[in-house]
This record gives sequence, structure tokens and C-alpha cells, in this order.
Amino acid sequence: MTLALLAKCRVTGPVLKPDGTPCHPATITFTLSRRDRDGEITILPAPVAADTDADGNIAVDLWPNAEGIAGTSYVASVAIGATGRPRTTYPPFNLVVPVAPAANLSEITELVPPASVDDARAAVILAQQAAQDAANSALATAYDRRQTGEDRIATGQDAEATAADRLATAEDREAIAGAAEATTADRIATGEDRVATHADALATADDRRQTGEDREAVRLDALATDDNRLHTGEDRIATAADRDQTGQDRQAAAASAAAANTAKEDAQTAATAANVAKINWRGPYSAGTAYVARDAVSYGNSSWVAKVATTGNAPPALPAISNTWWDLMASKGDAYETYGVSIYRAAGIALGGYYAERSASAGSTQAKLVAEIIAGNVGAEVDFYVEVNGVMAYGPVTVAIGTPVALSGLAIAVGAGAKVSFVVTRMTGAVTEFFAKTYGAL
Repeated sequence: MTLALLAKCRVTGPVLKPDGTPCHPATITFTLSRRDRDGEITILPAPVAADTDADGNIAVDLWPNAEGIAGTSYVASVAIGATGRPRTTYPPFNLVVPVAPAANLSEITELVPPASVDDARAAVILAQQAAQDAANSALATAYDRRQTGEDRIATGQDAEATAADRLATAEDREAIAGAAEATTADRIATGEDRVATHADALATADDRRQTGEDREAVRLDALATDDNRLHTGEDRIATAADRDQTGQDRQAAAASAAAANTAKEDAQTAATAANVAKINWRGPYSAGTAYVARDAVSYGNSSWVAKVATTGNAPPALPAISNTWWDLMASKGDAYETYGVSIYRAAGIALGGYYAERSASAGSTQAKLVAEIIAGNVGAEVDFYVEVNGVMAYGPVTVAIGTPVALSGLAIAVGAGAKVSFVVTRMTGAVTEFFAKTYGAL
């Protein structure tokens, strides 16, 4: 199997700080805003990172998303500082990579994202093109066959002309024989014999002419057969057109079904959001109180939510943000800021975005990310990413049931007043409870 190589655009140019000085050392990470398609190939939003040189310049090969059909753009995030050490992050910016061998970074940040074509319309366009190509091929074959039939008719006419020439030659020979007979009586018998011979030749020529006429009739029949084949080709073209219409009808039905599924998913998302909101506040933690899942308490100057039923098991002390029984909801201390979601739905959680419990009260850099599937089928997996003010800030991340994720050393910038959300993009198997948190210093 031969793998097709995707076209790439070489993006170059300087990345500068707000004061105009080069960003160095720094890493610029480019991530598609969502999945897109290049022909039959699906492009996933996998991050592509590039380091700046001493002048703040970068050089990176990116897929030209202007070639896609989903109306995507790239989100570029800037992290300044050496790798492995604390970094300063700046607000991300958007860009559109054109269909070209090379592009300047400062110019493509001004481009407007391409128009989006939904998957159903794209499938209709491909089906119509395939049907038209098949119809054109059938018509060309029919015309070739008709031309071959006309060539055969011309060959038959040439054969008929040859038979007529032979007949004329035989008549000339008969005239010569008659002249010879008038010259001498002694040669009468011989002349009569020759006349008979020429008469036989004439009959043979007539037979040949008849044969030529028969051949012409055969070739006319062949032409009629080719005409019939041409009509058959036109009938096939009409059939292809009918199939094209049927394909369009099926695409319309598929689009209607997709719209119905989208409406169903929206309803599920709304129901899930309602379930997420059902946090039962129980006040300060008490060792003698029995708590159940999604009961919330205050403890250690922070708020916590119960993951399972528990009695006498206290939340952990900061900087820990989770134990077997509790997850951190919000920290009121001056040192840390946390954002997270705890999603539960007995019928299975839905794909989509889930806002954290609150907006940012102050700017922070989130350095840790934890996530776990609390309940679900064996083999279940969840793909999600962290979003700040509607823009992807980190991810995607895959979590498998039984294997929690705990990442550190991140640099997710959250500005004051920003909204943090966790967007679930893919799910394998049924998942009924899932949580994800970020944790970082103010």
C-alpha cells in the first residue's frame, strides 16, 4: 500500500514580545482548532512545536488548513523560557496556513479562516463527480464503436467497387472475343468457346459482385449493431444519472439523520450539565457525618467534592488535590489556583465542553493536570483537551479506565476573569463518571 504525503507549507518569521524584543529562548506550539479533512485523509489537531532562534525567528512545516473543508484555523501558543524551567506564557493567537510552498508568520495571522463545508455536502460533491466521470467514459466508448462501424462500411464500399471493376474487365474481354469471331469462320467454334468462357467469367464476376453486396449488407448490420450499442451507452448514462439522483436522496437522508443525532447529543449535553450542577453543599467537613458522591464540604480553607460514599475519611492537605474519597473543587489560599469538573450521568456522559466550577479570580499558570475515569466499562477511554476562553490551551489527552493521568511541568496560562473548560472529543465504551482538574501557582 502506498501512503500519500500531505502537502506542507514552510512558515517562517519572527515572534516578538509586546515590547518588541525577540522571544528567546521560547517554544511556539501550533494546534488545529478541530479535526479537518484533506480529500480522503482526516487531519487530527495534534500540536506541532518549534523553538525560536536568538532573533526570535521560527521555521516550521504546517499542513495548509486552507485546503480543508471544516473552516479550521491554527492556534499558536507562546511559552518563553528554557525547557525544564519555569516559563512565561502569552495569550495565544490564531492563523490560517495558505495553500503555498512558504508563508510569512506575520502575514498569515491576518487571514480569514476558510469557509466550512459539512461532511454530508462533501460526500454529495464526490458522488456527483464520480457519476459524471462514469457517464463521460461510457459515452466516449459508444462513439468509438460507432466510428469503427463507419470504417467497416467504407471497407465494404471499396470491395463493391473492386467487384464492379472486375465485371467491366470481363465485358471488355467478351467484346474482344466477338471481334475475333467476326474475323474468321474457322475460328467460330473457338470464338464460341471463348464466348462461353467469358460468359462463365461474367457469371463469376456477378457472383463476386453479389458477394460484395452481401458483405455490405453484413457491414450495414454491424453498423446497426453499433448504433444499438450507442443507444445502450446513452441508456447507461441515463441510468448513471438516476443513480446520481438516488445518491443525492440518500445523502439528504443521511444529513437529516445527522441533524437528528446532533439534536439528541445537544439534549444529552444539557442533561449532563444539569447533573454536573447537582453538587450538594454540606458545609464544614465532620468526621462523624456520612457523605455520598457529589457532597461538597469546606476543609483546610478549601472546598472539596466527594467521589464516593465515605464516613471518617477526610480530604487531603494541600498541595495534594485528590485522594480515594475526595477531589479539590476550589482553593482559597493565596498560593494555588485550581479548575476542574466532576461529570456524572448514569446513562453515560456525552461528548462536548464542560465549564469548571468558576471563572478565574486572578491570573495563574496551571502546571499540573490530573484526570481519571471513575466509572465505566472495561477498556473505556476518553479523549479531552483544556480550553481557556473557548481556545484550546492544552491537549488532546487520552485517559484509560484504571490508569489515571497525572501530568506536571505544564504552562497553561489562565488570565483573570477567564473561563476554563474541559472538552470531551472522543469516547470508547460507556463512561458514567469522569473528572479532570488543573492546578497551578498564582
